[in-house]
Amino acid sequence: MRLGARSMAAVLLLSACSQAPAPAAAPPLTLPGLSGKPVSLSDFAGKVVLLDFWATWCEPCQEELPDLLRLQESYGGRGVVILGVSMDAGSKKVVEGYVHKNGVSYPILLADGRPVEGYRVIGLPTAFLIDSSGRIVKRYLGPKSFKEVSVDLESLLGQRFNQ
Repeated sequence: MRLGARSMAAVLLLSACSQAPAPAAAPPLTLPGLSGKPVSLSDFAGKVVLLDFWATWCEPCQEELPDLLRLQESYGGRGVVILGVSMDAGSKKVVEGYVHKNGVSYPILLADGRPVEGYRVIGLPTAFLIDSSGRIVKRYLGPKSFKEVSVDLESLLGQRFNQ
């Protein structure tokens, strides 16, 4: 079968669009934690990090919280950290109350409603999966499920131990 120039261009374009972008280094990140002390992404060097941008008023964020808690429980002992970045503006007490009420067991950072440099967050929830070498390997837009993230984590953890 012989492809014309237009057909070949369409095949090449589709091929390029379906390929995942190469992993890029995660930008540095330091924000205050709930205790008021600064927390940095670099504090978790060598671990797989799910960096989750969320807010207390965000319904999809609330809906996915049980899955995030389950992920922390299932993978926390295997070198995985969930790091929540609250995008709530103004009230640390609101975030503290929400975290306490819902039994959030992973670290929460406070962005105080401001954009976080280097991370393109255009809606909530948005999360970035960062491998143990500090590279962003996946971006999740919208709510994510336990199953979806588990598949990605198992793949990353398998790569880490098979190298």
